[in-house]
Amino acid sequence: MKAYEIYFFVLKILVAIQFFFVLINKQSTTSVFYYVSDSLFKFSVGAFLALYFFVHKLPDINFTDRMVMTFGGTLLLFDALYINVPIILKKINVKFLDNIPFFRKE
Repeated sequence: MKAYEIYFFVLKILVAIQFFFVLINKQSTTSVFYYVSDSLFKFSVGAFLALYFFVHKLPDINFTDRMVMTFGGTLLLFDALYINVPIILKKINVKFLDNIPFFRKE
């Protein structure tokens, strides 16, 4: 197996374990571990989609289909970085973020 296949296999196992813990109420969907694994999964799949379909020219796929897949990967990257990372930073109580309006406790 290639290195990226092993990485995605371990990532799938991590998400499956997390899903099982949420189902049996051992973990909530608001815990830091949930947000970290969710953002790691989104970032990994998004980067793979964006880079793979942007770099490789597959003969059976049209240009517009490649752009849609690349855009989907980019949306996953932005979702991981701009939604989950601020929540993670707020949950671990990072102090220097108090000057940013999004992070202010009111």
